[in-house]
Amino acid sequence: MRCAVLGGDLQGLSLAIRLAGLKHDVWLVANSAACAERWRQELGDRLLCTINDSYAVKRSDVLFFVNKSASTSLDPHSLVEWLQPIVAEHALIVIAAEVQPGTTSMMRQKLNQSKRFTGTVVYVPPVLLHRPLPLVIGTEHGERCAALEQVLDGWHRLHYRMKDQVAEYVQCFAERGPFTSSSSFRNGREAREAYAWWHNIQSRTMLNRLERIREAEWS
Repeated sequence: MRCAVLGGDLQGLSLAIRLAGLKHDVWLVANSAACAERWRQELGDRLLCTINDSYAVKRSDVLFFVNKSASTSLDPHSLVEWLQPIVAEHALIVIAAEVQPGTTSMMRQKLNQSKRFTGTVVYVPPVLLHRPLPLVIGTEHGERCAALEQVLDGWHRLHYRMKDQVAEYVQCFAERGPFTSSSSFRNGREAREAYAWWHNIQSRTMLNRLERIREAEWS
């Protein structure tokens, strides 16, 4: 499949390399021309590097947004406005960045208002992408996303499915730790569900910081 990874920092680079290893054609959208050129020299023909995000989006079936890119932000209003005229009709859009809970569903709603777009919008907590923990896939109702499963086929990670807003809260708890464990932050059903899941998965894995360092990044 043709994939575009927007947000060319180290997280974006790691994800792009993994997708290329799964035999996808990958565009990595870098944040500067110098960065794109450096990666072209280092990676050779393993993947394509560019700073032209519109070009990559137009030609891709799957879009991964890992952070702010050169000409877009993860504000759902401006991002949807930018995407609507150029995104492929049946594209899969994967938000893999720290966002305000509710961002994914808002983007889905706005894109679905356009008769042109009939694709799928999902959320993946980026903090779980490169750790020896299960991968979480957040969809509208917690249902399967066959398109994303196809993209990740061959990447042997345990998958959990949940509503996208719950997955967004999982990212908040996993990234910020005790700062988000107060009762005031856990108001609402989705936040409570995310906190319970994150607490349970940590207890089951029993991974302390030293053990996490010892684990391979893509295990």
